[in-house]
Formats: sequence, structure tokens, C-alpha cells
Amino acid sequence: MNRIAKRLFGMVLVVMLAAGVGCDDEPDTEAEQQTEQADDQADQQDEEADQQDEDADDQAQQQDEQADQQDEEADDQDDQADDQDDGEEAQGDDEEAAADYEDAVDLEDLDELSADDFEHLPVRATGPVAVVDGEEISAVEFNVVAEQQLAGVTPEMLQGQTAQLKQMLIEGAVAGFLIEREIEEQDIQVAEEDIDQAIEEFEQLMEMQAGDQLGEMQALMDQQGIDDAMLREQAEQQLAAEQLVTGGEEITVTEEEMRQFYQQQQAQMQMDEPMVRARHILLHVDDHDEEGESNEDEVRQQASELAEQVGDSEEKFAQLAQEHSDCPTAGEGGDLGYFTQDQLMPEFTEAAFNMSPGQISEPVRSNLGWHVIRMEDKREEGGPSFEEVRDELEMALQAQKLQQAAAELVQRLQSEASVETKEENVVVDG
Repeated sequence: MNRIAKRLFGMVLVVMLAAGVGCDDEPDTEAEQQTEQADDQADQQDEEADQQDEDADDQAQQQDEQADQQDEEADDQDDQADDQDDGEEAQGDDEEAAADYEDAVDLEDLDELSADDFEHLPVRATGPVAVVDGEEISAVEFNVVAEQQLAGVTPEMLQGQTAQLKQMLIEGAVAGFLIEREIEEQDIQVAEEDIDQAIEEFEQLMEMQAGDQLGEMQALMDQQGIDDAMLREQAEQQLAAEQLVTGGEEITVTEEEMRQFYQQQQAQMQMDEPMVRARHILLHVDDHDEEGESNEDEVRQQASELAEQVGDSEEKFAQLAQEHSDCPTAGEGGDLGYFTQDQLMPEFTEAAFNMSPGQISEPVRSNLGWHVIRMEDKREEGGPSFEEVRDELEMALQAQKLQQAAAELVQRLQSEASVETKEENVVVDG
């Protein structure tokens, strides 16, 4: 999977998490559960005592109980009134928060924006944040980036971290300025097909990871102004920056480096839930072809025929995946690596986790289309072997080397430039 696609997904995932999509309430702690049990026992004992008193009491006591009940009913009515007031107040707070959330700045007409348009941001610039070789990084330029990086984030979420975030955003603004200037000076161009590939892989990754929350994620993207144009711009910027940092050369990782990294990461790779490794062939369904009809039945039949052609051969499956699959993993023979049951679409994982190694599934339908799945391996507990995570180790080390090279490049560019930061022009709420 393309690293750029994963970074684009990370940008969208920040928006999703900030808005609370897919977040459940935290479970009660053991102490809280014990307290609840004690309360239940006390309540039960009180009820039994009341029952005994009712049996022994005379008519006068019954009248007292009726009076008490009337008092309780009156108290309940008061509580309900208080709850209604609280609910109306909470609803008002929610509506106010929603209004603030929807007040995102339209970033299309940058020339018409001013620092005042970003007062809703918890960290924002009121004036130039830095001067690099006599050229200012304006408040609007800083705030536009902050708008994207802080989408859906409130001051409460940043409590205790705002000073660090302020410094990080200023340093990021300077680094971004220097890298963008260097890209322009070197006239680095990114091919349209490379951008297309990154976007296609991003969309596939988002669909597979979001599952039944895809609609919510897309709605949040629309709400935050993350449209196709912004995604393409982000992909182009990241591809150009990577080309600048690497000089267009592939980042290589040695066998020794991977094995050393594997030893360092073994503790973090221990599993507490089962994982499955699978390959798949994905066939997209066109709901509306040139004649306005769906090719659902045709694709389903093709998936069945491919499942029959595979037989027991892993090599044959990989070959057919390369030839027919519409998933970016086609180049790797459809290999998805290891995943837990909640990492991919429920229809897909339900089938994969109920298969045996080497087994081929019947066609499985998901929101992506029809899948033919080959289950390769299942791990119940413990950690993966080196060979099982070799590709992941290589990608992680490549990312580390790229990050290190980028940091060294920025450090060199800063040493060659005159940089003056203006932290006093960046204000923080809370």
C-alpha cells in the first residue's frame, strides 16, 4: 500500500476520531462495578425490610406510607423538571458546539481571508508567525494549515498540550515554507498518474478500514471541506516532498536492519486477540453501466469462476489476483497481511475467520464488490515470526529513514536561511 495513501487516510482519521465516530463509552472499572453491586444489595435489603414492616404495620402506618409515597412522587416530579431543564441546557450546548463545528472557514478564497476569520481555532495566529529570508509566513497561511490539522478539535481536548502544540505548529510552518520553496527552486514535478494512484489507493484503504462507518466519515470530510481537490493537493505536496527528500531514489533497507528492528519490536508485536492472514481477489460492481443497469450478476458469476480456477495453489491464486483484482494489493498477489476481526469490513472478516489455512471462500459481497478469499494463516496468541511481518518491517524502516532524511534536510535549509519566529503572534485558548 502506498505510503501517501496511508498519510491521506491518517488526515481523515484525525477528523473522524475528533468527532467521536465509532467511539464507545468507557466500561465501568472494577471498583465501580463493586460499588454498584453493593448498592444493589443494600437496595434489596431495604426492600425486604420495608415488606416486613408493611406486613406488621397497622392502618396508621399504611397511611404514613401513602403520605411518604405522595412526597416521593412530588420529589420525582421535581427531579423530572430538573432533568428537563438539564436536557434543554445540554441541547443548547450541543447546538452551540455544532454551530461552532460547522463554522469552518471556506479555504477556497484565501485572498479574501484575514486572521479574524479563524477565531474559532484553539491555536491561531493574529500576525506573521515567522520571517524567513525577509519573507513573512502570514497569519492566514499559518491558520489555513492549523484549520486542517485541528479539524474538530476543541480546547478541552488540548488541555495541557497547547504550549507544545503551538511550538509544533510554528516549527511545522517554517519547515513547510522551506520545503515548498526548495521544491519550487528545483522545479520538482509530480506525474498525474502518481497522484491518481495515491488517491485510488487512499479510497480503497478508507473503504476497507471504515466499513459500515464509511458514510459518517465521508460526511465529516464534506463538513471539514476535505474534497477531491484538497486530497489531490495533499497527495501532490507529499509526493513532491518525498521526491525532494530522497532525490527520486528508492529508500533501501537491509536484511540486518529488519532483523534488528524485529528484535526491538517483539514486545509490541505480542497479540492479545486472534489474527488472520489472507489473500483476496476483489471485483468491483458497476451499479450503473452505459445502459443504466448493474452488472452485479455478471461480477458474481466471474467471482465464482475464479474461485473454481484457483484450486489449492497459492501461486495460482496470486497470479489470478494480479490479473483480475481491482484492489491495490493485486501487485502483491492479493496479500492483505495479518489483520484482526475488527480491522476490515465485517462481511470479509466473518468469512476469513471461519476458514482454514489454504481454504478458498465462496464469493463474499461487501460494499467494495465481490471478494474471493484465500485464508493463509491464523495466529491465536503470541507474536508473529520475522517472515510473517517482513513487509511491514521494511515499510516501517523506510518510513523512519524518510522521516530522518526529511529532518536533516529541514535542519540544513534552516541553517542556510535567516529565520525569525514570532511566537507572540500565536494565541492559545485555555
